[in-house]
Amino acid sequence: MEHHHHHHHHSAPSQSLNGIFILSIILNSFFVLVEAGVGFWQNSLSLLSDAGHNLSDVFSLLLVLIAFRLAKVQRNERFTYGWLL
Repeated sequence: MEHHHHHHHHSAPSQSLNGIFILSIILNSFFVLVEAGVGFWQNSLSLLSDAGHNLSDVFSLLLVLIAFRLAKVQRNERFTYGWLL
């Protein structure tokens, strides 16, 4: 029986992808502030709940951005698959 080695080549996301995530975080954060402000001003629970939903999107985008940054850290003798928290 023949044995084949399977190698995975992982590459870190490009700098432009990081820029897209940063821009998305900024725009979504601005939208959350505007929507929450108008929601408080108009006493609109609908706008406030949507602002909360968009805020969770901002946290998700931040989490992905952090994961991309951690994926760039090279492996070493202690962390053979890269840096771990």
